[in-house]
Formats: sequence, C-alpha cells, structure tokens
Amino acid sequence: MTHFLEELKQLPSTRSPLPFVGIDDFAFKKRMTYGTIFIDLQTKRPVDLLETRNQIPVTEWLNNHPEIKLITRDGSKTYAKAVTEASSSILQVGDRWHILHQLFEAIKKLFSVSYQRNGHLFRLTK
Repeated sequence: MTHFLEELKQLPSTRSPLPFVGIDDFAFKKRMTYGTIFIDLQTKRPVDLLETRNQIPVTEWLNNHPEIKLITRDGSKTYAKAVTEASSSILQVGDRWHILHQLFEAIKKLFSVSYQRNGHLFRLTK
C-alpha cells in the first residue's frame, strides 16, 4: 500500500476546485496502521492520501481546501471534529454505505422485536 501512496503523490496536481469531497479511513495494515483518503465526489477519483487518520493533519488538509462545501464521511468523531474546526460552513453528511448499514440494522431490529412479540419462530439475527 505504501507503493500506491507514493505513486499517488507523484501524480500531477490538477488543483481543480473540490466542492464535494468524501473522506474515509483505510488500513495500511489492518488493526495496526491507518490512513485517510480524500475522494472528489464529482469525478469519483482519489485526490489525496494521508498517512494518518489523526485530526490535526486532516484539519490542516481541509484548511488548504477552503472551496469545500460538502463532505461525506462515516461516524468518526475525529473526522467530524476536523471538519468542524476547518470550517463550520462545510456541510457534513453520512456516506451512503454507513446510512444504508444503519437502516438495515434498524430494520433487522424492528422485525426481530415484531416477530418475537407475535410469537413467530422466524427471527432475523446477525
């Protein structure tokens, strides 16, 4: 993965405006070392990688991109704080995967409770 990071850093910077950005973490080494990826939501292409998911470098990156109007992200408090500190005017929304995952979990819980209450044998489980 480090090789990919080096190649991405070598790409010429287009420095086009980034009004809509996705931010997420990824593992260099699962359960050990994580980084942050920034995605241009209009082109669906990575625009940068950080070798960390710590708040200060993420905030600094965001401060260097004042044109950002909207960020999609997971439920990370670190990313939420980084975005808020960079600019309180950036709209933060949940990313599609996490919204759908939370919806599915709520539906499973609803049906599980409903079927138990009605004495049905069928039950949705994890």
